[in-house]
Amino acid sequence: MSHGFLLFLFFLIIAVSSITAKNGTSSASHRFLRSTSENDTVEKEPQNGSMFKIRTTVFFFIYGFLVLLAFIGFLVWRLRRSKFQAQKNSSALANIYNDMRDTGEPIPEDLKNCPLNDKLEYLPYKKQYEIADENLEKSTLLGKGNFGIVRKGLLKMADPKTEEEEKKRLTVALKSAANQYDIAQTSMLASELRLMCAIGRFPNVLALVGAVTVDLRKGKLLIVTEYVDCGDLHKYLKDHRDIFEDHLVVDKSEPNSYLTPLSSKRKTYMFKTENGEQENMINESLESLTTSDLLSFGLQIANGMQYLASIPMVHRDLALRNVLLKKNKTIRIADFGMARKYEDNTSYYRTKKTKDAPVPVRWMSPEAFYGMRFTQQSDVWSFGICLYELFTLGGLPYPDIQSEDVYTYMQSGRRCEQPDHCHVELYDLMKLCWQQKPELRPTFNVIVEYFMEHMKKSAKQLLDYVEEMLRVEADTQRKLDDWISTDRSITALEQEKSDSPNSISSMIERYRRSTIGDAPMKWRWFLFIFLYGLLIMLSVIACFLWKYYKSKRRSAPPNRRTEASDATSGGQEPTPDQMSLISNDSSILEEHLNNELDQKDCPENLKELPIHERIYYLSYNSKYEIDEKNLKKNNIFLGNGEFGMVYKDSLRKANGKNENDPSEWIDVAVKKCTSYFDREKVQMFYEELKIMCKIGRHPNVLALVGATTTKMGAKRTLIITELIEGKDLLEFLRKKKEEEKYVDKFVNSETGDSGYLLPNSSKRKKENNILDDNLDVISTFDLLSFAYQIANGMEYLAKIPLVHRDLALRNVLIKNNKIIRISDFGLSKRHLDNKEYYNPDETKLYDYRPRDIGSTELPICHVSPESFKSNKFTQKSDVWSFGVCLFEIFSLGKKPYEGQNKSTLIEYLDEGNRLKIPDNCHPDVANIMKLCWHSNPDIRPDFAMCKEYFESHLEKSARMLLTEIKQKLQNEAVEQEKLEDWIKKDGTLHNNAN
Repeated sequence: MSHGFLLFLFFLIIAVSSITAKNGTSSASHRFLRSTSENDTVEKEPQNGSMFKIRTTVFFFIYGFLVLLAFIGFLVWRLRRSKFQAQKNSSALANIYNDMRDTGEPIPEDLKNCPLNDKLEYLPYKKQYEIADENLEKSTLLGKGNFGIVRKGLLKMADPKTEEEEKKRLTVALKSAANQYDIAQTSMLASELRLMCAIGRFPNVLALVGAVTVDLRKGKLLIVTEYVDCGDLHKYLKDHRDIFEDHLVVDKSEPNSYLTPLSSKRKTYMFKTENGEQENMINESLESLTTSDLLSFGLQIANGMQYLASIPMVHRDLALRNVLLKKNKTIRIADFGMARKYEDNTSYYRTKKTKDAPVPVRWMSPEAFYGMRFTQQSDVWSFGICLYELFTLGGLPYPDIQSEDVYTYMQSGRRCEQPDHCHVELYDLMKLCWQQKPELRPTFNVIVEYFMEHMKKSAKQLLDYVEEMLRVEADTQRKLDDWISTDRSITALEQEKSDSPNSISSMIERYRRSTIGDAPMKWRWFLFIFLYGLLIMLSVIACFLWKYYKSKRRSAPPNRRTEASDATSGGQEPTPDQMSLISNDSSILEEHLNNELDQKDCPENLKELPIHERIYYLSYNSKYEIDEKNLKKNNIFLGNGEFGMVYKDSLRKANGKNENDPSEWIDVAVKKCTSYFDREKVQMFYEELKIMCKIGRHPNVLALVGATTTKMGAKRTLIITELIEGKDLLEFLRKKKEEEKYVDKFVNSETGDSGYLLPNSSKRKKENNILDDNLDVISTFDLLSFAYQIANGMEYLAKIPLVHRDLALRNVLIKNNKIIRISDFGLSKRHLDNKEYYNPDETKLYDYRPRDIGSTELPICHVSPESFKSNKFTQKSDVWSFGVCLFEIFSLGKKPYEGQNKSTLIEYLDEGNRLKIPDNCHPDVANIMKLCWHSNPDIRPDFAMCKEYFESHLEKSARMLLTEIKQKLQNEAVEQEKLEDWIKKDGTLHNNAN
C-alpha cells in the first residue's frame, strides 16, 4: 500500500464529511422554514427529527468505515515495510554469519602488526569454543544496558565421564544482545566474540568460556565468560574505605617506607617494619583492605595489560570500573571498549569531537581525547589514572575540575596530585605514564619490571605470593576446556548443510516460510487484520471486566473494625449486597483452595524463590484438618488484627476417648477471619494458612496446630496455632529493665580481655545449669540465648526459603521456659495503628506504594536501606533486621535510632551512621552486628553464618550455656511433635459444606 493511496483515503474522508455536513445544514434550514407554517408545525417535527438521526447515523457509519479502511491500509503498509526490513535484516545476519566463518584468507602484511581492533574483519570465530545450548541453565539477571544483557548461568560439563562430573556445574556469565532483532547490537556482539577468541586466556584478563552460535542467522547469539563474583574493583574500594589499613609511613631516612600495623589478623604476607624485621601480613578476606592489596591490584592490572599489549590489543577504556575482582583478590580486566556509548554513566562525557558518543575523558590521554587516536601508549596513560584510583581508594581523577575543562587542564601540564596512601616511587611511575608526548611514556613491559623491582625492595613475599596466585589462576582457566562441547557438529558455522530435510527443525522452517514468507499478500492481510481485531476485542473485554470488578469493589460497604463479641458482622445483619459479595467470594475462594490441593509441582525456575513469591503453587495440607467438634470455644479474646481476631480456646485430641480427661485437652490460639467484605483480605487469610502449612514445625518458630475448613462456605475457616501466653520479647525486656531485674554477667577488663562471669565449678556441678527458667530475673546468659534462638529460627526459615520482612522483637514471643517463637511472618499486615511503622507517603519522600506488604507502612527502624528504597525484601534484608534485634536484646529493649527523625533516617544510614553498640555487649557480638549492617547486602552474612558465629562464640566463652540451649530446643522439638495427636489421623480431605 503506497503513501499515495493513504493520502487519497484521507481526502476522501474530508470530502464525505463536508458533503454530509452540508446536507445536514440544508436539512436543518428546510425544517426551520417549514416550522413557520401553521399546518405543519406539530405534525412534521417528529418526522424531521427522526430523519436527522438517520442521517447522523449514516454519516458516522460511513465515516467510521473510511477510518477503518484507512487504518487497514496503514497496517498493510506497515506489514510490507516489516517484510522489507526482515529481508534486510536477514541479509545483514547472513553477512555477520559469513564474516565469522574461517575462510582461510590471510591477514594482509600491512595489518599483521596492527592491534586486533584494526584487523577485526580478518578474525574468525574458533569453533572449539562452541557450547551446546542445552548444557546452559540461565539464572538471575546481573545487568542490563542499551546494548547487552548479562545473566548469571550454570554450565554442564560437555562430556562427563563419571556421575560426579555429570552433577558438576560451572557458574558463568551469559551475555546476549538487549534486542536480538537489532542488527547493530548483534554485529557488535559478534565482533566482541571474535575479539575474545583472538585474545585467548590469561590470569588477569576475563576469559571466554565459549559461545552459542546455533541460531546466529536468526539473530540469537550468546557469549559465555567467566563469572567474577565480587563486582568491579572501583566499587569495592569505595565500599571498604572505612576498614582500610595504611602501611605507608614517613621515615627520616627514606621518603616513604612500609610499616606493619599491630594487627594480629594477618596470616601469610610479610612487610618490613622499622627494625627491618618481617611480620605476617596477607589476608585473603574481602573484609580486609591494606596497602599490600593495592600493590597486588596494581601489579595484576599491569600484568594483564602487558599480555594484551603483546597480542597486540588496545583496550581504549582502561579504568577500575572495568576491572573485576574475585573472592581470592585476583583481578580480571574486562570490557574492551568495543561498542559502548555509556549513555547513563557519569564517568563518560559527550564532546564535540565524539559527537553523540560519550567518552571517558578523565581517563583518556590528550591525543586520544583530541584526535580519537587510541594506541598502547594511550592505554599507558589510562593505567596511570588507574593507579591514582587505587591509592585514593576509588577517588575521582581531577576531582576539582569539570569534565569540559579536563583537556585544557592536561594541556597546561598539570596532573593529578600524589595520593596520601601512595609511595613516592609509584607516584614517579604515574608521572611517567602521564608524559605529554606518547613516545616518552613507558611500555607495559617496563611498567611490570618497575613494579616488580619496587616490590622486591619493599614487599618480596607479597610479590612471591602474587606470582603463585596467578599460576593457580592460570591452571584454573586451562580447565575451562573441559566444560565446552567436543561435538563440533552443533556449531552454527558447521551445520549449514547438516540439517536433514525430514528433521523437525527443517519442517518448522519450511512451514514458516510457506505460511508467512511466501504467502499471497491478501491472505497475509486477512491473517494480520484478524489477529489484530481479536487482540482489540480481548483488550476491550478485559477493560470492561476490570471496570466492572472495580465498580463492584466500590459498591461494597467499607470494612470496619468489629467488637470482640461478634466476629462475623459487627453486631449487624449484612445487607443483601453484602450477602451477595460474601457468597461470590466464598465460592471463588473455595475453588481456589480446592484447586491447590491437587496443584502440579512448582516450576524449576521458581523453586529457589521465597515461598511468598510462589504462593500460587503452595497447597493446604489436609493432614492439618481438625474436626471443629473437638474445639471447645472459651471465647477468651486475645487480640484484634487487620483481618482477623484471635481467641484462646481448647482443643481435644482427635482420637480422644474421655472428654473429661484434662490430659486430652490443650489450650490453643484460634484466628478467625472477620473482614468478609474485603476480598483481598480474605484471600490473604487463606494464603497465610497455606504458608504456615509449608513452614512446618521448628522449636523457634510459631507452629501451626491445624485448621478447620469444612465450613468454608459459612465463613467459619479457623487457623489454630500454639498458644504462647507470654508477652513479646520486646515488652518482656523493657519490663525487666524497668523493674531492675537484669543481672549483667559481661566482664570487660582494663587489659581489653572480655568475657562472662560464670558460676564456679562446684555450683555448676550442683545445679547442672547456667540458665534459670525463672521469668522474674534475667541475665546476660538469657540475652545470648535469645539471640542464638532467633538466629536458629531464622536459619530454618531461610532454608524453606521464607523472607520474614518484619523481623523485630515485637514479633518474637517468649514462653514461660524462656524459649522463643518467631511469629508474624510479614505476609498480610498493614500495621495501621503501630507507631513502629512509618508511612513514606506522609513526607512524599518516595512515590511508590509497597503493595507487597499490603500497605504504605514500613518498619523503618528495622528495614534495610535497600528494601526501603526499592521495596525489595531478601534474606539479606532480614539479616539487617536481625542486627537491629541484637541491638534491642543487649540494650534491653531500647528503641533503635531514638531521637532520629524518621523522614531522614535513610539519608542518615547512607552516610555510614549506625546504631551505637550497647555497653553490655561482647566484642564478638558487636562484630556480627556490624556485619549485619553492612551497606552492601552481598557482604552481609547469611543466617547459617550468624548461627555458626554464635555457636563458636558460646563454645569459646560459655560452652555449658550452649549445651543447655541445645538440650532445651531438643525438648521443645519433642513437645511440638506431640501436636500430631490433636489433628486428624485418617487424612481425609476437607469438604465444601456450605
